[in-house]
Amino acid sequence: MLTQLFTFRRNLFLVCLLQVIVVDDNQDTHKADLDNLFNTTTASTPALSAKEFANKRAKLKSWLLKNRLPVKDSPDNDKLLCISDALFIEPPYDVDSCRSTNEIILGRVQGLIRNMPQDDDDS
Repeated sequence: MLTQLFTFRRNLFLVCLLQVIVVDDNQDTHKADLDNLFNTTTASTPALSAKEFANKRAKLKSWLLKNRLPVKDSPDNDKLLCISDALFIEPPYDVDSCRSTNEIILGRVQGLIRNMPQDDDDS
């Protein structure tokens, strides 16, 4: 019974792939629709200016260095912060913008970011 179900699912998957049809080649329209669909900026997280991003990035980098983490600018992308090539922090430089395959490092850095003081002085 299990092999029949697996075969059915595999055949169903192949049928779905064979039925993909391109209806419209207007890439500009589709790009705008996809950008709106996957845009992470919402009403609860307002869009920041380039200067505000730079300030937030500098403050986070300072906080991580103060906590003895080897944070540096990513060599591939100047918008990313990198910690030992094991964790990357993307804009808007908050807890949810940390990317890592190592869950232990990810959890500890996210904890540090959660405990980062919100005032302008780093004390």
